[in-house]
Amino acid sequence: MFEAAESSSLPLAKWGPVSVRPHVLYRVLHVDGLLNPVEDEDDSSVVQTVSPGILFEIGDTWTFDYTHSREYHSNPIFEDTGNHDASLTAAYRFERWSISSAQRYTNNSPTLIETAQQTPQENFVTDLMVVTRLGERTQLNSSAAFSVRRVNEIPIEARWNTADWRSWLVTESLEYDLSRQLAVGLGSSFGYDTVTPGPDMSHIRPHVRLNWRPTPKLALVAQGGLEQRKFEGGRGGRLQNPVYRAFLNYAPLPTTKLTLTGDRAFSASYFADWATRTAGWTAALEQRLLKRFYMTCTYSSHDTEFLFTSVGESLNREDRARTMDVRVTTQILHHGSISIFYQLGKNRSSEQGFTFTNHQAGTEIAYRF
Repeated sequence: MFEAAESSSLPLAKWGPVSVRPHVLYRVLHVDGLLNPVEDEDDSSVVQTVSPGILFEIGDTWTFDYTHSREYHSNPIFEDTGNHDASLTAAYRFERWSISSAQRYTNNSPTLIETAQQTPQENFVTDLMVVTRLGERTQLNSSAAFSVRRVNEIPIEARWNTADWRSWLVTESLEYDLSRQLAVGLGSSFGYDTVTPGPDMSHIRPHVRLNWRPTPKLALVAQGGLEQRKFEGGRGGRLQNPVYRAFLNYAPLPTTKLTLTGDRAFSASYFADWATRTAGWTAALEQRLLKRFYMTCTYSSHDTEFLFTSVGESLNREDRARTMDVRVTTQILHHGSISIFYQLGKNRSSEQGFTFTNHQAGTEIAYRF
């Protein structure tokens, strides 16, 4: 909502079809309840983040965005990090075809619930999407994605060694507009995950899709199916997983928006010889206050089951993560914004060393052209 309320602005510089839009962000927050990677106890830290970046818009087709972040911890137990985030996108339209592609690279060290500590990693993601209009009411959606996740070794007990992951995914679906308010679709996807070390996995996921917008204030997008997953080696065999994604958006007033999302998915874990089955939901309220302040309240709940994919392990790990976030933002200097926020995060795990409760409070200043 806040982004939509901002006025459009001219780029800082423009050469022919190329527009240049620099941006910068500064964040400072205090965090307690962090799991100490050296000792079995909670700890706290003041974290400062400086993130300069630049966006290039090339005509109406290409964009390139790069951000470099430096993160500094007051507590020497935690490592200061340098992070990189780069993305290249393109979009074309030609008669009945719409083609879009995206390439993203990240190199960072986020603190993850799954690993309960800073996790240095590199991620490469490539997406290609082709939409073909077959008729006035029918369209064919074809997509392909390739993802790579490389995780540096992190100091956890031997059975929680980290793993690298490569994923290929191809999806084909046919959608039909029953009316201006309702569209339905039917499709299937095929994927293959290469895990090193650990057994590879393949899956087939037929699905149905619903896109319903009964009024301008209400929209629902839902997709669900039954995934058939096969383990290549390791424990062997097959596993059936009901999977779904749903998004509900309701805007009763121009200044108010309610969002509810839900999902259930299966994926390779950050840890070797493990996979995760996750189900959860997120609710968010966005509200404009006094014409110039924007408040966002978010609550999320996710349960994760860790399944051992090799032979010889009988004990499975289960996590219950809950997060509450409150943020108030306002515009400054036309192109900038300032926010204050508070977050409460909890994770309850059946495995020792992964249970924590932490509090985060801080402020954030951003400026972009």
